[in-house]
Amino acid sequence: MSGHCHRGDKCWYLHSWSRGDGFTMLAKLEGHKKTIRGIALPSGHDKLYSGSSDGTARIWDGHTGKCLHFTNLGDEAGSLITEGAWVFIGMKNAVKALNIHSDLELNLKGPVGQVYAMIVAGDMLFAGHRASCETDSFQLAASLEGHNGAVSCLAVGDKMLFSGSLDKTIRGVLTLCGMNDAETKPVLFCSCNDDSVRLYDLP
Repeated sequence: MSGHCHRGDKCWYLHSWSRGDGFTMLAKLEGHKKTIRGIALPSGHDKLYSGSSDGTARIWDGHTGKCLHFTNLGDEAGSLITEGAWVFIGMKNAVKALNIHSDLELNLKGPVGQVYAMIVAGDMLFAGHRASCETDSFQLAASLEGHNGAVSCLAVGDKMLFSGSLDKTIRGVLTLCGMNDAETKPVLFCSCNDDSVRLYDLP
């Protein structure tokens, strides 16, 4: 691979470029008009999925690089991941979930602001976003606060959630546990690395 980032030292992300005889370009995917925010190849699948800040998602043939399907998302994609039969696209104030086997499409509400990072752990989807001052009539399962900038990446390991932010910090939730209270209402318990335990009522 060769090239450079047009943002230079002011770029939010880390880049590594290398050039060598061991790399061969198989196909060039052309069609998006702006930055591609995520690309994923579901396990056991021969089609690539991509989401872009041009407000579109595309499905590509993994062998030829040709675009097989084009979807207008209605707003820019901030991230894209795949887990099992699902492709998740992070957008402004929502996450779009696409089932690759049944073509079922769901809009998951909850985040307020552009979703820049997502990760699946067990049966939970975590979304990192840039907070905004907009109001939202949907109740979140939990909102973990502490960063002063947009959350740009998430990772789960050893039953812990880690978040990286443009505020140049990494934070983590040590343990997540769900149970019902005395009135059988669901409650989420979060043990945090700031020496606190936080309880959230689930919708």
